[in-house]
This record gives sequence, structure tokens and C-alpha cells, in this order.
Amino acid sequence: MIQIVERELKIKGATEKDVLFFADMHLTLCDEREDDYVQGLARERLEGFPHAYSGAEELKRYIDETKPDAVVGCGDIIDMPSRANLEYLSDFFNNHCKEYLYVLGNHDWNYPRSYNNV
Repeated sequence: MIQIVERELKIKGATEKDVLFFADMHLTLCDEREDDYVQGLARERLEGFPHAYSGAEELKRYIDETKPDAVVGCGDIIDMPSRANLEYLSDFFNNHCKEYLYVLGNHDWNYPRSYNNV
């Protein structure tokens, strides 16, 4: 489900590193700890990103196999900040990545349709 595109970038004077970048996974994990509104949003958004979880699991296996020096999550890794999504992210980065940088996208920190309510 994931598509791997390899590119080599040489920067004069920089140490050679194997860095994996990924973005826009839009995980929609949610459970009974969330209220009805959040659970409804998760069901709705899952229709748009039905393979997000299997893609994340595939990416996790790829990272475990290839062991890049660093991993960069480039935003919208989760589709909303549900407890289940945040726990998944914690496990993903802390238990599968040597070093990582996580850049927030608009969905990582906010629920859909509530951007004007912040």
C-alpha cells in the first residue's frame, strides 16, 4: 500500500545519513474513550482513508527492516488528535525509529470542521 521513492541528496560538508520522510497517512484510530462527536468523525474520515492503518503498519515493518538513521513525519500522519491516534504515534516513533522529527500538519492537531473554533 505504501509507495517507496528513493532519492539521494548530497550536501557538501554534511554527514551521510539515511533519512526516511513520509506524510499524509491520515490515521483515523478512535475508541470508546472519545465522545460521540469524535467517534462519528473517525468513522466518516475512515471512508476517505480506508488503508491508513495497514499502510502505517507496512511502513513500520519497512522501518524495522531497513533501519534508517532518522525518520521524518511530514504532517497529517494522523487525521485527528484522538487518544488512540496519539498512542499509536508514540509507539511508532519511540519504538521503531532511531531518531525522528515530527512536523505537525493541520489534521495532526485539530479535528475536521473545527478549524475556526480554535
